[in-house]
Amino acid sequence: MTSFREIYKSIKHDPALISKIDFSNLSIQQNDYLEGKTTNAICNEIFNSLSGITSVETRMRFCKKLAGYRHIEHLCDLRTGRFCRWIHQGNDQVLQTGGIAVNIKIEDDVQIVCKIYGRRGYVTCRLNECIVFQKLTEEENLILLANEYLHHI
Repeated sequence: MTSFREIYKSIKHDPALISKIDFSNLSIQQNDYLEGKTTNAICNEIFNSLSGITSVETRMRFCKKLAGYRHIEHLCDLRTGRFCRWIHQGNDQVLQTGGIAVNIKIEDDVQIVCKIYGRRGYVTCRLNECIVFQKLTEEENLILLANEYLHHI
């Protein structure tokens, strides 16, 4: 059985291969948050989520750094075990280095607990105080490419 990573790498080198994939035989996890979306749509969502940042140059710089990520608007779209980055909605508007989401705490607010890469430690991101982004997996990228292909035929 071919892995999503192998399929994704093949398609990156030869985009014409996407027309030959039988998606009905692939065991795709529940990714309904990507239904009908393309890479372009994901980029637009990221840009629009940064509307609170007045400087267009800063927004564009953040968008470039967030290539390969998706904006997390709803808690149900967040997946543990995946890398997250965020921007506090306060005055310091800095794109945080992020970490791997290991837990979600729901108390007075929603908190995402992330393991800091390369260090011993955790950091907490409050969902209602931050704009959160999560790294796309090969499977998610493959779905986006398939949607683009279906959109063009």
